[in-house]
Amino acid sequence: MTGVNDEQLPAMILPALRSDYRAVETYAYVPGPPLRCPVLSLVGTDDPQATTDEVSAWAGHTDGPFTLRVSDGGHFYLDTHTDEIADVIRSTTGGMS
Repeated sequence: MTGVNDEQLPAMILPALRSDYRAVETYAYVPGPPLRCPVLSLVGTDDPQATTDEVSAWAGHTDGPFTLRVSDGGHFYLDTHTDEIADVIRSTTGGMS
């Protein structure tokens, strides 16, 4: 980030980070009708935050097509599989409008 010094960086990042944590802390799921759209779920085989079974459960939240894609890696496997993930998204959403 050109032109940003060490003192400005926290001022730029902290408000968004605080909002993210507030959203996580205050979120309460409210059951409703299933989605009518396709759902693509991506998960890493060694993700301690979201197991394959937990991510598979998203299938119950849509009446549309459900695709589960499991790749090697942990919670941040997306960082090392960007080309593969981009291909999956393109091929899965290619016909959607």
